[in-house]
Amino acid sequence: LVPLEKNPIDIIWKDQPAAPVTPVELHPIGFAGELAKDKLVRLATAIGKDGATHAVLTDPSSIAWAFNIRGGDVPHTPLALGFAILAADGSHQLFMDKRKFSRQVAAYLTQLADPHEPGEFEAAIAALAKGGAKIALDPVLAADRLRMLVEDNGGMVVAAPDPARIPRATKNQAEIN
Repeated sequence: LVPLEKNPIDIIWKDQPAAPVTPVELHPIGFAGELAKDKLVRLATAIGKDGATHAVLTDPSSIAWAFNIRGGDVPHTPLALGFAILAADGSHQLFMDKRKFSRQVAAYLTQLADPHEPGEFEAAIAALAKGGAKIALDPVLAADRLRMLVEDNGGMVVAAPDPARIPRATKNQAEIN
């Protein structure tokens, strides 16, 4: 296998449907059981324990759990498509189409992370790598393209599981109820 700059399917698939732009909704604390800001503090601590400065979330389920948001981008599943870069120092970034955000959702998310358009994701990874970041990528979930971006730009890849995987699987009392 040889890595390519462009996806060959994208080159030949001329009538691809547009990416979904369904509204993002806030997941009420009564169902989440924990504030997103508290979840993000726990995740930042876990990132540091893994020896990384940052971790990339590529799983929409982890993003939904970490930020207490839900969406409708995936049929029959309450997920909003996007990416997140979490930082051990708390300077998180969320990459999601901003057209999905109402004023209330945008105000909420900007308290938790710097919002960016999805097209800015790879440039943000490259910029962090150029600054010497140690970026945790889940070897099971993250595309090899991300590993190459980090390494080609002087950063270090830390192979670590998605830091939200176990916490989101461990249900608190509100989630159990």
